[in-house]
Amino acid sequence: MTPKNRHAKAILFVDDEPMSTKWFEKSFSKDYAVYCANSAEAALTTMQLFGDDIAVVVSDFRMPERDGLELLRTLNQTHPWIVKILVSAYADKDLVLQAVNQQLVFKVLEKPWDDKLMRRSLKEALAMFQQSLTARDHMENSIGGMRDSLGFIATEFYAPLTVIASCLNMIQSTLTEVDASQQMPHHLKSVLPALQASQRNLSACQNLMAGFTQSTHTAFAATETSPIQAARLVHLLCTEMSSPQGERQNWIQLDIKDDFPIETKQNLVYLCLTSIMQNAIQALQNYTQKPLIQIQIADSKAPTTMVGHSIRISDNGPGIPPAVLTRLLASRPSASHEAVAGSSGMGLIFCKKIMLSLNGNISVHSTKAGTSVTLHFPPSTKDLT
Repeated sequence: MTPKNRHAKAILFVDDEPMSTKWFEKSFSKDYAVYCANSAEAALTTMQLFGDDIAVVVSDFRMPERDGLELLRTLNQTHPWIVKILVSAYADKDLVLQAVNQQLVFKVLEKPWDDKLMRRSLKEALAMFQQSLTARDHMENSIGGMRDSLGFIATEFYAPLTVIASCLNMIQSTLTEVDASQQMPHHLKSVLPALQASQRNLSACQNLMAGFTQSTHTAFAATETSPIQAARLVHLLCTEMSSPQGERQNWIQLDIKDDFPIETKQNLVYLCLTSIMQNAIQALQNYTQKPLIQIQIADSKAPTTMVGHSIRISDNGPGIPPAVLTRLLASRPSASHEAVAGSSGMGLIFCKKIMLSLNGNISVHSTKAGTSVTLHFPPSTKDLT
């Protein structure tokens, strides 16, 4: 459950004293969009109407009918991403410990509150709101990515298993006919039972893979996502790929020429981008004094026969040898190490399969001066209307 408006910045202040709500609105409405409520019930009604705009709730503790803690407990169920601040006129240590230990609140402030302290707390709470959304995005991308990639791999396995089953059926049919004619050589007599056992095991594998494919789509149904803008997906990628020390942030240049929605299999696209980005980072390690990764979101221009959008990741690393690149993008790759895996362990083969499943494609241009990998997407629904 995530907010529809990820740019929410409004504050909801809840206090049963009208003078207190008026003072809060007067003090902070110049800096923030402020909603006020004089009871827990009024606050819940406000959340139903404007919850997608609200990032922080500041609630007084002592209120008639429902106190602030009860309100925050309810909001934790309905709006878990919102950051909560509790205000109390009573120096009640047990109250503070209860609220903090139950992770109901971000902060507890004493009443009457100090304007400077409140202003600083609101700023910290809004920063926490954005951090929590980023963390939730990464978690949902990881879970959804696992579901989609496992389902994709299961489907990839199911197809060759079907071919093997057909071959085994043909061999069994031939051997059965020979056996019926009593012309089967003695040394082949044991082959038929072994073949039948292989068919039973193969059938069990097919059923297992079919069930596994279904389970990967249903196990995390709540993580199904609506269309996401390519720029947001790339921003998430850059955040995840940045090193703890932050030096990689200086490597990356982002150029958004034409943003577009990615409507299906966003998690698989994210896995492709992660794989390509990891390959670029590895190529730049200890290779150049000025490492550079450029990420461009634009209309597809190459190949000219493709119409749609693209995400291109370019680096100024050593490039991919032509012979290796040919094997990487071959429709029937060899079993060599270079062909089956990139530095991420997924490789361009898997990325290409994913993009083809989206009616898109992948193109790679590489020289000794660097490599560019472009994901080509078909026109979006918006483009066609």
